[in-house]
Amino acid sequence: NLDINTPELEKFGFGLNGLLAARGSIAGEPSKIEANLSGQERNLRLSSTLQVNNLDFKLQCSPDYNRPLNVELQGNKIIIPG
Repeated sequence: NLDINTPELEKFGFGLNGLLAARGSIAGEPSKIEANLSGQERNLRLSSTLQVNNLDFKLQCSPDYNRPLNVELQGNKIIIPG
C-alpha cells in the first residue's frame, strides 16, 4: 500500500513545486505489476515545462496489455507552454 503526502515538492529538487497526495497500491510480480492509485495535485510546477493548478486523478494500470487501463483526470488550469 502507498500513502504519499508531499505538500512541498520543492524540497525534492528537480524543478518540482507544489503538493502531491496519493493513495493506493502497487502489487504483483515484476512482469504483471498492477497499480491502483488516486490522489490530487495542487499548484504543481515542473520548471517551465508544466503548470497544473488543480488535478484530481484515479489510475488503474499495468504494463501487461491484457490488464485494464483506466485513467480519470479532473483538473483546471493545466498549462504546457509551447
